[in-house]
Amino acid sequence: MDLLFKRKIAVLGCGNLGESLVAGLIEQGLPPGNLWLTSRRLERQQQLKGRYGCKTGADNRQAAEGADIAILAVKPQQMAQLCSELAELDWHGKLLISVAAGLPIDRYEAWLEQSVAFVRSMPNTPAELKLAATGLYANALVSAEQREWSEQIFSAIGRWVWIDDEAQMDLVTAIAGSGPAYFYRFIEAMIASAVAQGMSKETATILVTQTALGAGALAARRGAPKVDELRQRVTSKGGTTEAALKSLEAAGISDIVDQMIRAAVQRGRELANS
Repeated sequence: MDLLFKRKIAVLGCGNLGESLVAGLIEQGLPPGNLWLTSRRLERQQQLKGRYGCKTGADNRQAAEGADIAILAVKPQQMAQLCSELAELDWHGKLLISVAAGLPIDRYEAWLEQSVAFVRSMPNTPAELKLAATGLYANALVSAEQREWSEQIFSAIGRWVWIDDEAQMDLVTAIAGSGPAYFYRFIEAMIASAVAQGMSKETATILVTQTALGAGALAARRGAPKVDELRQRVTSKGGTTEAALKSLEAAGISDIVDQMIRAAVQRGRELANS
């Protein structure tokens, strides 16, 4: 956090994800006075100011002008309007970070009418619990120091990885951005099966969600065994787990998941070109 300690950060369009970043940064030691948060709604401005003690307002241009780092946290369909408000600013020496899915950097530069040091990010909703998985891509104008700023920002909400090819950000979105929904759907199906076989929904929900939490934590540990090894440890020959996994394989789980990811990637590319 030392590199960020003297930096001014503007979070433009501070919704749920923006607030997760703010909370994480302050918890890691960034002074609230370093942050300027914007929202169109006065009620939201007051809410954020009350929670974090940061400067708040509705003027995106003013907030960005005084910042070293501007985080564009509005929805993709609102991004063109936001960038039009920022187009006349001098971005030399500043870093722009977007958390929106699907929009390539050249689109932002067209809206801003200039080349800028730009990092695309794709966090996901577990940022709320500081358990986000975030993919990061930087253009050639981003300095080594600005990369470190980005790493410190996204460390505040979880773990991050750098992506070398911007085209792979659609895959990051398909895996990490959309990924929580896939796991929720699998959880729903497990709960539904348990309920259909006579278990109460409350009991099934506790068992399934805690199992998902524990399995994810084991797989994510630094230095943990490979995922296939963890699976094999649970799978006794001729046992219940083996029977369940054989059923999944017979249903074509690998093909189903591959089709799912490819569909998300394709939709991301369609949205980027729309």
